[in-house]
Amino acid sequence: MASNRADPPGPEEPTTSDHNDRPQMPQELDKILQRMEPCVQQDLRAASKTLWENFHKRSQDSNIKEFYNVWGKVITESDTGKTSRSVVKVFTVTTGETFGADEALMNQVNTCPELQVKRTEQKDCRVLLLFCPITSRLESDVEVALEKVTGDKPVILVLMHHTWKADYSTSGRTWSEAIKHVVLDVHVLFHETVGGLLMCSKNEEAVRKIQEVLLQHSTPYSSGQTGKSSFWPLSWLQRQ
Repeated sequence: MASNRADPPGPEEPTTSDHNDRPQMPQELDKILQRMEPCVQQDLRAASKTLWENFHKRSQDSNIKEFYNVWGKVITESDTGKTSRSVVKVFTVTTGETFGADEALMNQVNTCPELQVKRTEQKDCRVLLLFCPITSRLESDVEVALEKVTGDKPVILVLMHHTWKADYSTSGRTWSEAIKHVVLDVHVLFHETVGGLLMCSKNEEAVRKIQEVLLQHSTPYSSGQTGKSSFWPLSWLQRQ
């Protein structure tokens, strides 16, 4: 005997509107993140999208709401009042082909919030950055590169290895211990197939070390400008 009882409904299939309801990254913000990709950490764009998507859930979760309220407050407090940032004047010398990796590295160095790097002539600089691509033997390439440096200004020696391998071994001599005016030597990996500078932990470490030394040779500077943050989503962050 056939039963008149209806089968229980199965799980609902996601509709097209469900996907369309997912918050999309504003076009102007997405374009900025795309332009920043060559000179910032690789996961910045993904993290920004996560922040944007969770922002729309703040009314459903008290923890998310509290996070954005505090974030907005921090931005306001950090951007109100005098803006203090140390300035360091640098002169750069590149002794060979880097496929733009030297400029990409300088762009990353200049992302330090506490430091403004100004490019000047050698006579006006506080620190000299010497970019030395390794094309034959490391020792001979370094010796030739150092011949291009005159005077007694502090030198940051950037040893540039042409490789696409992020785990490339760079162990060897510490030049800052052997040469008087070399205050730091770092190893950087680059290759033309990736547009110059590799995205790897070794290059990130080099950027951090360069920033630390430049801060040591910088001069404190205060802009004297006051005002509220120009960060465009701030009013949204502070909504209750």
